[in-house]
Amino acid sequence: MRMSTHAPSQNLTGQNLTGQTPNHKTVAGLVTAELLPRSAYDVTYTPQKRVAGFAFEIQTGLHAFGGDRVCPFVTPPNTLAFTPAGCEVFSKSTTGGEYLTVAVDGKNIDNLFEQPVITHRYSNAVNAQARPLAEKLRNKLLFETIDTLGIEETALEFFETAALATNTHHLPRKPASSMTQKRWRLFHDYLETNLSAPLSLQQISKELSLSSSFFIRAFKAATGATPHAYIVRRRLNEARAKLLDPTASIAGVAAETGFANQAHMTTVFRNHLGVTPRRYQQANP
Repeated sequence: MRMSTHAPSQNLTGQNLTGQTPNHKTVAGLVTAELLPRSAYDVTYTPQKRVAGFAFEIQTGLHAFGGDRVCPFVTPPNTLAFTPAGCEVFSKSTTGGEYLTVAVDGKNIDNLFEQPVITHRYSNAVNAQARPLAEKLRNKLLFETIDTLGIEETALEFFETAALATNTHHLPRKPASSMTQKRWRLFHDYLETNLSAPLSLQQISKELSLSSSFFIRAFKAATGATPHAYIVRRRLNEARAKLLDPTASIAGVAAETGFANQAHMTTVFRNHLGVTPRRYQQANP
């Protein structure tokens, strides 16, 4: 579970180790929604509110909860986490990963939802409804911050999905269980090393000692998305980070992040963010 290092209401200490990308945070009613960038972090905090999180990317590092011992973690993409108020958290990562958090005021929280909100911690849960809600909220935090009502509505929908996820989430069975911690690390390391190069499912699945067809099924069963969809989004996020440089060439960023060409990257930006790369660069000076 990752948190912002700039939210005093969460009572945490720590630092963003790169400062590469700004956080996008909106307070709407009883909800605080924040999009955390892909950047290294080292934080210790005790949230005063119940917090739901969504990992857009694979994340690796060290963490501990409630005084437990520190241990390594791997967070698969498209997965939910939930941290109750008062649970002491330590989390550290040298790379981080784009991450969404939604915190809701605990005093009146049960009045916001039809079912009681859970009070136990969980992580790495998959729910088919979570990803589109998380992506919708991410885009609002990036481009529609003036629409606080829309942010509040989407954030509450997302939070409710996270709060109920463990009611329907079961232990993964094959093929999902074949995406072991070791395979997640292998996939993560291979992708980050070769992000700018042409990738093939055959080569990736070979690295994981799986057939290509089974790898696709296992990845989709574990995350709710295909490997291709994840790779496209990972490249998109890397391009977004590079475009924060106002002097960056659009064509150069496309080449550096593995897109076939500038037109390909433009299509992906429009489909996922609703803007062109140039518009995104101009909106994030």
